[in-house]
Amino acid sequence: MNYTASHAYEQLEFDFSAPSYLLIPSALPGFHNADTKRYNSISGSVVYIMRGTQDTLPEDAVCASCGAAMHVHSNREIVLSHLRFGNALTQIYVTRKRFFCPSCGASHMQHIPYCSDHHRITKELEAYVCDLLALGTYTNKQVAELCGLHQHTVKAIDKRRLESLYVKDGKLVKPKHYARFLGIDEFKLHDGHQYATHIIDMATGHVLWIAQGKKKKVVYDFIEHVGMDWMRHVDAVALDMNSDFEEAFLEKCPHIRPVFDYSIGIVNSFCVIFSVTYFCNAQRFIKPIPYNIFTICGDRLFSS
Repeated sequence: MNYTASHAYEQLEFDFSAPSYLLIPSALPGFHNADTKRYNSISGSVVYIMRGTQDTLPEDAVCASCGAAMHVHSNREIVLSHLRFGNALTQIYVTRKRFFCPSCGASHMQHIPYCSDHHRITKELEAYVCDLLALGTYTNKQVAELCGLHQHTVKAIDKRRLESLYVKDGKLVKPKHYARFLGIDEFKLHDGHQYATHIIDMATGHVLWIAQGKKKKVVYDFIEHVGMDWMRHVDAVALDMNSDFEEAFLEKCPHIRPVFDYSIGIVNSFCVIFSVTYFCNAQRFIKPIPYNIFTICGDRLFSS
């Protein structure tokens, strides 16, 4: 499919028409599709392989070091994943030139304007992946399946997308909105004895902080990051029975009310009842224990 266009997004003029075909812009400026074939992958998916050549830009033929004219030294075909057409995957096979300068010996590869700067995919596909991730509806695995990419590729794209939104000058930006209720919990890293802690906004579900470890320092660093003015808007924090988290929040922000999981309170209460009962039986006490679940554990386990 050959076409001419002065700009990638201007109206295109095609030099032929064919029945049963849609002539649409490919978002691949300078690419001349010479051959298209259809294959079936191992998984049974349809794959369209589009081979072609790429126009040479004037700056590619000029040496950036000495300004002399460069010659084509060799050619190499590269493969770029492109947008899907329905259920069919598409791949672009484009011949890329290597230029050599006879004056200073410098060389460089031909610039492909639609190739991603980080992966062997087109910029259109990379932008589509970012749009799907921004919806918050799909997981990285689902996005990878929809776009025909590896999970690690989608994960790397998502990381750069999040860094562009929440990192400035190498530092995490503060949350734009205040949060009334926080949630904090630790999780295991790679099935080992190392843990990380995340803090979220309970109302929106947004992750506000993730750091390695499960000690007080995680809470101290978070409070230092958001500032005391931001913390004054927090009314309560939901946590488990990790006393370090509770002590750290109450130490820095005494106005915050810790809220514990109801199920955790029930489990720990019965553990206390069992311990007291075992002790009484060991001492051969006959009269019943004058305590109940609420007296022993207190109402802090069931705060709301």
